[in-house]
Amino acid sequence: TNSLTDILHNSKFSLIWNLHIPPKVSVFFWRILRSALPTIDNLKKRSILVPNYDYMCPLCGVDEESLDHVLLWYDAIWCIWLECYSWFNFSMAFPESIQQHFCQHVLISSSMDENSKWRVLWCAISWVLWNWRNNITFRDKVFYKDKILHDILYQSWSWLRAFDKKFCYSFLQWEANTVEFIID
Repeated sequence: TNSLTDILHNSKFSLIWNLHIPPKVSVFFWRILRSALPTIDNLKKRSILVPNYDYMCPLCGVDEESLDHVLLWYDAIWCIWLECYSWFNFSMAFPESIQQHFCQHVLISSSMDENSKWRVLWCAISWVLWNWRNNITFRDKVFYKDKILHDILYQSWSWLRAFDKKFCYSFLQWEANTVEFIID
C-alpha cells in the first residue's frame, strides 16, 4: 500500500507539469522538488566550490546558503511569504523544507480550480524570490520588499492570464483584490 507521503511525493511531480506556468518554470520547480538548484550547499556537496569560497548566504551573510534558507527561512524571505498570505487572511505553519511547503499547497481547497491557482501563486512567489536572489548575488541588486511583492503579484497574474482561459481580470483588478480571484 502507498502511504500519504508516497502519494504526495509522486503526485507533486505530476502537478508541476500540469501547472499553468511556462515550461522553463516547470523545470525550475522540478529542480526545487529534487533539491537540484545551484545553492552554495548543493555546490559544496558536489565539490564544485573551492575550499576557501565564502559559503555564507549572499542575502544575509550570516547563514550558509541552502535552498530552504533562500526560499523559505531567511528572515526577509519569510516575511515575504507572510505578506503574501496576508493578502488572503491566511496563516500556515511553515515546514522545515521548501518541498514540504509545496505539498502544503497541493490541497488547500476543495475546489480543483482554486488549488491550481494556489499552486500558481506558490510558484510565482518562489520564482520571483529565486530571481531576486540571483539579481542580488550576480548583479549587485538590493533587496527591495515592495518591488518583490509587486513582482509576485504581476508574475502570478501574467501566468494565470496567459494559461487559464477563464481568468480574464486586469492587473489592476488582481492587485486590488487578489483573494476574490483565487476564490471565485
